Amino acid sequence: MKIQHLVSSFVLTLAGLGVGYSLHPPVSNTASVMAVDQTPPFEYLLNPKSFSEIENTRAALDALGLQFLMELQGRRAGLLFGPTTAPRSLHDRAVLTEVVQELEQGRQAFQGTGQEVVLTQHLLWLLKKEKLNDRWLNTFLAFLYQHPTEPWVARWTDDAVDISRAAGREPEVLEALRHLESIPLQFDARTRAQAVLANRTPASPAAESASSRVL
Repeated sequence: MKIQHLVSSFVLTLAGLGVGYSLHPPVSNTASVMAVDQTPPFEYLLNPKSFSEIENTRAALDALGLQFLMELQGRRAGLLFGPTTAPRSLHDRAVLTEVVQELEQGRQAFQGTGQEVVLTQHLLWLLKKEKLNDRWLNTFLAFLYQHPTEPWVARWTDDAVDISRAAGREPEVLEALRHLESIPLQFDARTRAQAVLANRTPASPAAESASSRVL
């Protein structure tokens, strides 16, 4: 896949750098989603901020990630932004599986960059919309352990607790929150984890042990 080859070369330059991004919730209005043939070319999306090689590399990654996401939205707008239908047809379920796989592949291609956060945001939103609880939790927990200080972890924490209860996996999420609490730094996700753990009604030791054995 062309984008993966391009990203691989860019990521080598960005290795070890921290990249910050201001993110917004996924667009939910189909009218604002471009068709595939309307997606701006890469050169249009590229906006270098300086003559610095690093800054230009960041800008290139921004453009690649935006182009990837816009093309996906254009091709899958009905599924991504339309209402959830129950039950879905076999065709819709097959398309849903393809979209999830595309987002996961995009996350892998942009791993270690700010674009990974953007694609994770969209993936979690889609998984929650479709009530794919186990996959949502697997994605969230992996991201939490890899990027504990990422601000979006704090924003997803309440969803994680609710979804884990519905899926019977609350001990996993509580353990992840205790991990955040143990980090000797001050950041949003740690603060949110402390609040959730402090407000939680303690379960009996026997119940905690039984839940852990089920996992």
